[in-house]
Amino acid sequence: MNEETYDVIVSGAGPAGTTAAIYTARSGLSTLLLDKARIGGALGMAHQVANYPGLGFKEPLSGAGLLELMHAHAESFGVVFRPFQVYGFELSTEPFRVITATQVYQAKALVIAAGARSRSNWIPGERELVGHGVAYCATCDGPFFADKDVAVVGNSEEAVTEALVLAGYVSHIFLINPTSRFLAEDGEAAAVTSNEKIEVLFNSTIQSIEGDGAVTHVQVAGPQGAQRAVPVQGVFLYLAGNKPATDFLDGQLTLDQEGYIVTGPELDTSVPGVYAAGDVRGNRLRQVVIATADGAMAAMAIDRRLRKRAKLISQR
Repeated sequence: MNEETYDVIVSGAGPAGTTAAIYTARSGLSTLLLDKARIGGALGMAHQVANYPGLGFKEPLSGAGLLELMHAHAESFGVVFRPFQVYGFELSTEPFRVITATQVYQAKALVIAAGARSRSNWIPGERELVGHGVAYCATCDGPFFADKDVAVVGNSEEAVTEALVLAGYVSHIFLINPTSRFLAEDGEAAAVTSNEKIEVLFNSTIQSIEGDGAVTHVQVAGPQGAQRAVPVQGVFLYLAGNKPATDFLDGQLTLDQEGYIVTGPELDTSVPGVYAAGDVRGNRLRQVVIATADGAMAAMAIDRRLRKRAKLISQR
């Protein structure tokens, strides 16, 4: 099998990976961008993006629309895109090897920007109404629900903090908590329970999300299984199950307890020459602008590394 060789290979064509590819290609480094789908991931599911710099002055783009612009930008600098899923890496020797179903590629440096996988257990109605009332980020989508009633689902610290963010926009929040307490700091939990806009439904689970083209209500099972239809125009989901896409690393990089890639100040990993960017490294604030900043940082670190190595080789 012929092995194509590049200066840089980026795994993941979301905002982090695509930005990294733009920067490395613009620096004159041959760059390959790999992802199983050209448009996908968390950004690809976003109905509208209105808080990315430069978009606020005109009609907001969809997440897929923003990704299309990013990919076109990358290809204008010579980035090669291949719609192949990465199944593994060989990081013990250089050049590093990247394995897909049909091809093996080699590179002097890698950027892993594979993101985080969403839950595999979709709530009935969730998939059909993503972008039409179903959302996953209060900071991103909260303004679209100004003066409306919404549901927030979950009991995690993220669910609590996102409910408090939403309280600044919406009329009323039904916070659907599957247990009798919150997995959050006492201060934040107290802020939620004392907020007049937030109605906490303890020991309750969401059964389905209903609506014909847009969310109109959710079905909720309360204590003892009592069923209730809760009228809302939006549903923000913060359920357990999101995890970083790091299974294919096969223990070759250092991960934290939750499976995210551990990175240094330049987004370097435990293997020199391998970098991580975006949600795969556990960014607490999951915003497009944070992901693109990660991609730029990783790419600039790679450029410095490869230029330094080339200079040392030329001096021998």
